[in-house]
Amino acid sequence: MVVERIGMAKGGESLGDVIGRSEEEELPLFEDGAFEVDGGAGFERGKMVVDEGFLDRYIPRGEIMRHTMRDLIGKMRVVGRKEFNCDKVWFRIINS
Repeated sequence: MVVERIGMAKGGESLGDVIGRSEEEELPLFEDGAFEVDGGAGFERGKMVVDEGFLDRYIPRGEIMRHTMRDLIGKMRVVGRKEFNCDKVWFRIINS
């Protein structure tokens, strides 16, 4: 997860302050590359994990303008091992 590429509502407001806000204001907004997957030593940067066709087949658009899971999966990018930055030591050990 690349925190700088994820927009979120401020949070912590009282319920009265958020009633009436649209889903667009409250749901997270993921930029391309908001999530990165380690593609290994010889992988080139920039390939997305899935394409629009995959998303349309398995996570179709619905009533909500921005489906959070669809948006999350659609913003995953594969990067080379040297570019992969993960601060979770256990994740690196399991995936070594």
